[in-house]
Amino acid sequence: MKKRILLFSAVLLMIFSSHNVHATEGETLREWMTDKLHSLSTNLSILSNISNINESLETEYTDHSQELESFLMSTTNSSKKEIELHQREYLTLLHETKETLKTDPLARYVKEREVSIHSELEKEMEEFLADFTRK
Repeated sequence: MKKRILLFSAVLLMIFSSHNVHATEGETLREWMTDKLHSLSTNLSILSNISNINESLETEYTDHSQELESFLMSTTNSSKKEIELHQREYLTLLHETKETLKTDPLARYVKEREVSIHSELEKEMEEFLADFTRK
């Protein structure tokens, strides 16, 4: 019981004496606490603004990340389609070339070349004989 009375007395003493206590020279404890609470509320509002900015940045990061992922997927799919198209065109061209080579164009080329060479030789022989007979 004595402890309770002493505790109650100490609390009352602190309450009544805090009214005139000076935190710093020329400033009461109440003024000092008001200033501190005001600066604390200002700091809390700044922290709240920082938190809002952080949430905004996270949202933007998520949006940009999704945009990049979408771009990557579309570019990859487009590239795959272009590669597949090129591959089909190349295989078609290769098949056509193979079929052309099967028809033995080399033999046709050899015959055409023989005719060409034979006509050139005949022409040169005629010119040679013409020059020979004139002399």
